[in-house]
Amino acid sequence: MKPLPLWKPGLAWLLVLGPLFFLSYGFANHQAAGTAGVPSIVFDWERHIPLWPWTILPYWSIDFFYGLSLLICTTRLELTRHGLRLLTAQVLLQQTPEPTDAEIRDHLSGNVCRCTGYAGIVASVQEAARLLREQAS
Repeated sequence: MKPLPLWKPGLAWLLVLGPLFFLSYGFANHQAAGTAGVPSIVFDWERHIPLWPWTILPYWSIDFFYGLSLLICTTRLELTRHGLRLLTAQVLLQQTPEPTDAEIRDHLSGNVCRCTGYAGIVASVQEAARLLREQAS
């Protein structure tokens, strides 16, 4: 039996993770906007910077690479592990806005390859948590 091309399950992961990411991101922004006393730091000189619509392209490239990362995996195991990492990190950050390194390791323990260690992945989840906290405040 011929194996299924990996782009199909990658697309399935993307169809699950993409909406989850945008819904939770939008919800976090909505909550922050509706919370009284959330400061906005804008320097006076920033008010004079024109908005050029094309400058959004670098921001969109993050979304592009997020989606691409699910479509370029070379093995089924790699794709499953990557999808589970993204899903687990998303759920963890929704439940625990300030996770400790131990909590991150505990949540990711079932889908992290022990041969490469946790350091880079834990640092990435911590950075995502920090960015989410900054957006909320």
